[in-house]
Amino acid sequence: MKRLIVFALPFLVCAAAAVAQTNVVLENDQVRILKVTVPADHTTGIHEHKTNRVMVYLNKGGQSVIRQDGPTMVQEWKAGQPLWSPAIGMHRVELSATEPITIVEIELKQPAPSTPAAMSPLHPLNADPKHNKFEFENDQVRVYRTTYEAGADIPIHEHLNPRISTYITASETNDIDDAGKLTHNAHEAGDVSWSVRKVRHHANALRASETVVVELK
Repeated sequence: MKRLIVFALPFLVCAAAAVAQTNVVLENDQVRILKVTVPADHTTGIHEHKTNRVMVYLNKGGQSVIRQDGPTMVQEWKAGQPLWSPAIGMHRVELSATEPITIVEIELKQPAPSTPAAMSPLHPLNADPKHNKFEFENDQVRVYRTTYEAGADIPIHEHLNPRISTYITASETNDIDDAGKLTHNAHEAGDVSWSVRKVRHHANALRASETVVVELK
């Protein structure tokens, strides 16, 4: 697995500024997390995005981004796909889908660290490559996908970075930390969680699940 990959899209991902439903999941000094649901074939007004973002698309779809100062950019994505979305000036968006699209938008408030910490040997990508697959990485974030089969034994690993988990499917695990404390965790499909807790644990998956994790550097 490549350890340093900067994911540069040839076209930009962007969500609607004026939408049918927008919920602020969480906001702090590091991130602003929105869950946005827009109708199929929705068209936005002119707007801009001043921060870099990670977008996690819960439904299959596509869009055209019509910029005021550049060419139209077209993109399609799969259900559950995370994509990098750099800041962009004034533009409007024409969405194209067969059903309403729900997007988890993670706005990054902090610049990239000047000296990001090295990835731990017990990082999930290192400690458990069977269940964790690299998606993309740049100087602000590292994104990976966690997939468990029901009954999976999850080896010891650790989480050291602030992170946002988007649950593509429902998830249920029993986690056991270094002190032997058992914690039962359950989430529904579409849930989003934020954690800054540093933890080392192993676990058992009580059901099959798929989660996209965005780590801040």
